[in-house]
Amino acid sequence: RMFTLDSYTDMPVVNIALHKKATQSSDHSKIYTADNGVDGEKSDICFAHTDSEQFDQTHWWMVDLNNEACIIRVVIYHRLTCSYRMIDSEVWVGNINDPDYNPGNTRCGILREDEIEDGGVTTINCNVPGRYVMLVKTFENVEENSVLNFLEVEVYTIE
Repeated sequence: RMFTLDSYTDMPVVNIALHKKATQSSDHSKIYTADNGVDGEKSDICFAHTDSEQFDQTHWWMVDLNNEACIIRVVIYHRLTCSYRMIDSEVWVGNINDPDYNPGNTRCGILREDEIEDGGVTTINCNVPGRYVMLVKTFENVEENSVLNFLEVEVYTIE
């Protein structure tokens, strides 16, 4: 069942990404793994971070929700520093679990420079069905030292 953005404002929503399996294109180190992005911790010492040495590839992060759900919104919590690295990252939702091949998935939004600040929160409204939620920064949008790094991603659906 699809809802308009106005139809769910008074309905209870739930974060269905919490403690789900997450993966990413690379790990900056053994402590900055993909699962940090859905562990419920919003401290600047425990976050997801792709490898900053990988300049010639698409950087991506993905959570498997285990089942398809109507994704109402995706909320991204930014680090206290270096949040500029998330500029031009895209949020994708769908049932295809290949971040490099998205024609069957839907792009919900792009994180724009004016929407990102250190320690801030970005909300992307989706209203799209899908099992996988991805943050993707394509090679065309990647500059030197421009990687994915964030504290937490919350994925909301109607309870």
